[in-house]
Amino acid sequence: MVVSPLKTLMADQVSGLLRKKIPATFVNSGLSAEEKEIRYDMVGVNAVKFLYLAPERFFVKSRRERKALAESKPEFLVVDEAHCVDAWGRDFRPEYGRLAEVREKLGSPPILAFTATAGQAMQQRILASLGIEDAEVFVRGVDRPNIAMVRWQAASSARHHEIASLLRLPVLAGRKVMVFVPTARIGQELQTDLKNNGLDVPFYHSKLGSEWERQELLKRFQGESRPVVNHIICTNAFGMGLDVPDVRLVIHWQQPASVEDYLQEFGRAGRDGKQSVAVTFTEGGRGPGRDVGLLRFMAEKTANGSGLDEVTARAMLKQRYSQIEDLTNLLASRSCFRRGIVEYFEGPKVKPRLSLGMKILNWVFSKEVTPKRFRYCCDACAAVDRRLENLQQHVASVFAKQAGG
Repeated sequence: MVVSPLKTLMADQVSGLLRKKIPATFVNSGLSAEEKEIRYDMVGVNAVKFLYLAPERFFVKSRRERKALAESKPEFLVVDEAHCVDAWGRDFRPEYGRLAEVREKLGSPPILAFTATAGQAMQQRILASLGIEDAEVFVRGVDRPNIAMVRWQAASSARHHEIASLLRLPVLAGRKVMVFVPTARIGQELQTDLKNNGLDVPFYHSKLGSEWERQELLKRFQGESRPVVNHIICTNAFGMGLDVPDVRLVIHWQQPASVEDYLQEFGRAGRDGKQSVAVTFTEGGRGPGRDVGLLRFMAEKTANGSGLDEVTARAMLKQRYSQIEDLTNLLASRSCFRRGIVEYFEGPKVKPRLSLGMKILNWVFSKEVTPKRFRYCCDACAAVDRRLENLQQHVASVFAKQAGG
């Protein structure tokens, strides 16, 4: 049984499993009562190996549906995109905070939680919420050396022009680009500005048309439906779990609300291991600006509407402020941006001291492959001089360096 946050993500992963001849299905609110019953019957006779559900499914009003889930007795309970447990479990989607209770009702199966975006503090909060503080934690390196990381200072009024210039780069013609925006209003304004500049770029957000229309736009971006979409504006609802291998450029209109969100979103780039670029616009200047002000306003709105008691809501808001500040500080740092992000998730790099026995074993049996090196790390390491180079030229030069070397 797989707990998954988004309908589009469920459908995409089930389609992938079925293509591999692995029996899988999902149940969500988009299905009729008859279709849900058919799928639960399939689960009851062990006709499927994977059942995908949102956490809210365990708390629906239908007693019959809750009974079918309780009697399913899964071999494993899997929490996909497990950072949602911490990010949403106390306010936006409180059912994520009740998964320990769900597990108990299912007969306490072994639990597996997967995420590519949880810092050290968030990992501990996830484990505590799931009731598995003693679980074994496996952390794989978060560094993606093929993604060149560029922070670029620009006023809000200039960003649509910068984005239009990037989308017109010859090196990005016919190649995938994602532009992340923090709100639907900013996305719609950007879409209009680009259209006035002769660029027709679709905008994906949670309130776009019908569920079918949203799914169809996703398929067009994945190249599974026609006409194919190569450039897209989107909110974070589009990025989660998306596995399109050849996204060459990810642009952030402004910083997201946490380092975890940022890694999740710019990590859509370069999943095929080839040279890609992540551009993030910043305000510069001293003290929090309009970008941070918007994020704080959104955090306050969420806390005020959470229904939590005052003390809990205040603690949650303090945590959100801290997460915003963590990313703001990394973006403002003049040192290596990549190293700052890696250390946020993994802590300072400490080279392990191997025993003589381990050294001998590695020498005899290890087949380590030297990772492919890329010529661009981040804007700090490249010593970018914005007085001599514009953003369009700079991004083009990253791809040119890779082609030349």
